[in-house]
Amino acid sequence: MALHHREETFTDTPFLLDGGQKRYYIYRRPGGGLCWQESEGPAWQEARALSRQGDCYCAALDGGQVPHLVLVENGCFYHLVLHHDRPQEHLFYREEGKLCSNLLLGGGRQGSLHLIYLAVDESAGRWWLLHHRFSGAAWEEPRVIDFGGGVSANYASMALDSGGGIHLSYRIIEPDQVTLYYRCFCPESLTWSKAYPLGSAAAVSYPAVFIDRAHNLHVIWASVKNAEHVVNYRVMIKAGWPAGGWKPEAVISPALAEAPLPFFSHHRGELNMGWLEGAAVSLYRLGRLGWEKAGEQQLEQPLLVRCCAQDAQGTPLFYHLPVEGGAETPPEPALVFSAGPDGIPEELDLEPEFEKLRQYSGNLVHRASSLSTSKSRLEQALEEKKKELSWIARQNEKTVLELKQSLAGKDKEMQELQEKFNQSLNSVKAKTEQARRQWETEKKRLLGEQQELRKERQQFERVLKEKENTIARLEMRCREQDYRAAQLREENEALAARLKESGWSIKKLLGKVLQIKP
Repeated sequence: MALHHREETFTDTPFLLDGGQKRYYIYRRPGGGLCWQESEGPAWQEARALSRQGDCYCAALDGGQVPHLVLVENGCFYHLVLHHDRPQEHLFYREEGKLCSNLLLGGGRQGSLHLIYLAVDESAGRWWLLHHRFSGAAWEEPRVIDFGGGVSANYASMALDSGGGIHLSYRIIEPDQVTLYYRCFCPESLTWSKAYPLGSAAAVSYPAVFIDRAHNLHVIWASVKNAEHVVNYRVMIKAGWPAGGWKPEAVISPALAEAPLPFFSHHRGELNMGWLEGAAVSLYRLGRLGWEKAGEQQLEQPLLVRCCAQDAQGTPLFYHLPVEGGAETPPEPALVFSAGPDGIPEELDLEPEFEKLRQYSGNLVHRASSLSTSKSRLEQALEEKKKELSWIARQNEKTVLELKQSLAGKDKEMQELQEKFNQSLNSVKAKTEQARRQWETEKKRLLGEQQELRKERQQFERVLKEKENTIARLEMRCREQDYRAAQLREENEALAARLKESGWSIKKLLGKVLQIKP
């Protein structure tokens, strides 16, 4: 069987989701299909095939210990919930024209999920490190964590803290070196921090991140320095200055013959660190004084299983288990962790237990001393608070007296303002009543004048009608007179014509008439 720590294949290793009472195992069969198994005890149920093969996939538990699976198939992102006999499937995103790989999935509280993956546009020579967030009801649009051009195998590793923050380390391949960066995601502001460089070398691969119970952040990665393969380590202490913050980079392995695959592991509540070099596993435990050698072991078929669990406080744990066997067999961690550094089985090697007791006793003594000191400080602080409260009470009494006096003055001012307001209101009412009476009088006068004007208008209309009738009669008489004058002119003209014919003239006619006149 090929080893699962080549860079192009190590992200396709199986998943073990340990929910305490239930465990889930997701793996890919040699034919390419995805399968999953469920267990509520030592016995595993029969493997069940998923409906989709997926180009790549990732799995995690949310805060309610519900298993989730996200897979990418032909650019389509599918979300599957394995909590039921038949997994629920939902298509929530399509990535057109980009090759998606190196999926990371983390589950937070209230059913939230965080998906981080690498998207590559090979035709344009561009890459993006993207972040999807599932709020418990729907998937949000992706956020860009980082992007660039050139070589695109810039995969990442992540860990989640108890507050829902994401801690991410990822590499960026540059022309002359490879640099490992760190970013963190704030769930309150929904923003990513600026990139912080952790280290650089001629080659950097397999970054791994883990948060211990003291909230310290541990990062390991493989690199090539001076043509030698080594494992590097950095830690960020969760404390104030000067003890807190990022510590300098350290090489924690000897020069190795071939590229190692470093990993963090978690077994029986202890944080372990190690690396695979071929088929050899080297393990270290995080002790009181730092990292301690825990042993080495040769595996015939080494396999790193990606694991997801939760500690007692509900903090998500993401780590790897080095196991012996094929991917189709659920792993048994005891195969690697069964022997101590001297080859003595852990069940018979009591030195770690004594070391734990010494650590616990030292911690208890330190805790008791701290509690005593804290008690003294609290009593002193309580006495100071009492004095402060007494002074505050006196100040409050003085303030209350001043407020009462000020309130009495304000009441007097309010009464004066009320009296002025009443006077102004009465004055306005009187003026309004006077104006109303004047308006009524003026209204009556205007109505009387309007009535008189209406009567005069009627008289004028009657006179005008009479004048119009008179004018009409006169016009009629004028027309009659004109008609009569026209008739007389016609008669005169006719008479003048007859007289002319008869030889009579006007003068003769008049003379004849005058002679006849008695």
